[in-house]
Amino acid sequence: MYDFVLIIRDFVRNRFPSFPTIPSPTLIDTIFKINPYRKVSVSQSHEVPADQVHYPSRPHFAASAYPGIPAQSSVPVSYTLVPPAQLRRSAYEKPSFPFFRREDPHEFAMLNMALENLLPPEEHEQYKYHILLDHLKLDSARHLALTYAHHPQPYTTSLKALQKRYGQPHHLVLREITSVQSLPTVRSGGSRGFSQFAVRIRALVGMLQSWGHNEGATELACASHVHQLLSKLPADQVASFARQARILRPDVPYNLIDFANWLEKFSCSSE
Repeated sequence: MYDFVLIIRDFVRNRFPSFPTIPSPTLIDTIFKINPYRKVSVSQSHEVPADQVHYPSRPHFAASAYPGIPAQSSVPVSYTLVPPAQLRRSAYEKPSFPFFRREDPHEFAMLNMALENLLPPEEHEQYKYHILLDHLKLDSARHLALTYAHHPQPYTTSLKALQKRYGQPHHLVLREITSVQSLPTVRSGGSRGFSQFAVRIRALVGMLQSWGHNEGATELACASHVHQLLSKLPADQVASFARQARILRPDVPYNLIDFANWLEKFSCSSE
């Protein structure tokens, strides 16, 4: 290629003595510009894949003032490289499969959610079954899943058995009720402890509301839950809730929704 350029340069100098001297790099650039469909490489250490090079449309050329010498393109030619980062998917943190280590409904709920959302439905049963076994660290759950190892659909059948054993909604609700009732007593003047207590009660109410219509409504209307939770509060706050309950809903037993609403309102006013 370079020898061919030198031949053209000598021809121009002999045929047109008055023609200004064109350095060989400039002429090379000219030839490259009129051929935008050549391969492009950025450097020896980084070869640009062909699918990342955007070639412009073929340019139109003006008439040359010198016969035999192509004129410069009237349309500037440029090569646009697509950054590799734009070709990849968004680099957000990807969710993972949690482990089921303890007989805790919360842990199984997280694993069950990950299995339903992250495993494609068209994946093979054996592949999904292998993923499930890898994340069952609780011995009783792993033994239950292994009983379906030779089933035609090991993943589907073992997951249904695990959901029946560990994933019933009432298990999660009862565990949360027990956990809330075992919270420490809120000290008088402790705004941070009161706010945390209010958040836990609001979460419990939301869980009961998302549970079945009949089951959740029964637990929400249970006044004994409210009595047990009131024992965690100082006497002045208990009197404040009882006074508001009588004003807002006279002759109507208070429930967990009323208690959660009062906690949220009192927490915002005390901050």
